Amino acid sequence: MKKKEFNRLRAIDEAIVDGLQAQLRELDERVAGLVLNAQADAKNARADARTMAGLRRKIKEKDSLISKLRGSYEMALVQAENTRSLSIRYADERNMMLDRAVAAETKLDAAKVEVENKKAWYDMKLVGEVALRTQLEERIRELEGRS
Repeated sequence: MKKKEFNRLRAIDEAIVDGLQAQLRELDERVAGLVLNAQADAKNARADARTMAGLRRKIKEKDSLISKLRGSYEMALVQAENTRSLSIRYADERNMMLDRAVAAETKLDAAKVEVENKKAWYDMKLVGEVALRTQLEERIRELEGRS
């Protein structure tokens, strides 16, 4: 019986060893799968890290560009305000010049009227002098005709 018992125990041991070896192979396959997954995850993580570094660099570039644009925008606002101030100043100067031109035209018109009035006065004086001269000449002829 000992041999039978021994064979039976041996068969049990072999069955246990076979089961354990099957489990070990299954665990090896699982571990190999997990290693492959871990390697793939590590590879993806490195790629993600490179992508993140690239994104950080791009974000810094965009921030720098935004800062430059903000500065340019503020400078443009200052230039626009300066231009507006100059435009207002030039418009005021233009209006003053137009007012001066209108005043000068008014003075010119007044001077023309004054010249016309003086001309009319001189014409009337000349007509009066001619009439007086004519009367004097007639009077002289009358007086000469009497003498």
